[in-house]
Amino acid sequence: NSMVYSFGRTEDIPYGFLTSLTLGINKSQYATRPYLGFTFSMGHAVIPNKGYLYVGGGWENYFNKNHIEQATLMGALKYITPLLKINGSMLRTFVEVNYTKGINRFKDESLFINEKQNGVVLFFDNNIKGTEKIVVNIENVTFTPVQFWGFNMALFSFADVAWINYSSRSLFDRDNNFICVGAGIKIRNERLV
Repeated sequence: NSMVYSFGRTEDIPYGFLTSLTLGINKSQYATRPYLGFTFSMGHAVIPNKGYLYVGGGWENYFNKNHIEQATLMGALKYITPLLKINGSMLRTFVEVNYTKGINRFKDESLFINEKQNGVVLFFDNNIKGTEKIVVNIENVTFTPVQFWGFNMALFSFADVAWINYSSRSLFDRDNNFICVGAGIKIRNERLV
């Protein structure tokens, strides 16, 4: 495909299924714990030419005396729209939803929404933490026909919304949502070494 994350060059977009199972042993001064991790993902072009869809998820945990410890449940959904031609420009929208839940975690282990991946852009508060979160990222990119000295320009706008359960509140409590919006210009030269 092309004009997904870049200007016009051919890009490799994951297609098909991927499943992994990880087994291991965690040895520490406190305990020896077996580890189990399982992930799956599927990427597919939505037919007929309605975009690209990625679905993934996973589970990981340790076992300690037949009890589950430090477990994490994850789910992800990504959708990329097909290119829309508007007045000589090409428009594409990216939608991403990530869900994470920590189960039987230690006291000092928390989920945050200020992470670079699966987080809210420009959110810097480390005091907002919890055991369950949903992050929705939406980005619109307009690849313009404007070009100078081999540099291409694209305009973008985005909105990030996150819900996290913190301070003993439920996930969708009205005070648990955090929003960031922004816009900018991307400049890129595919031939510049």
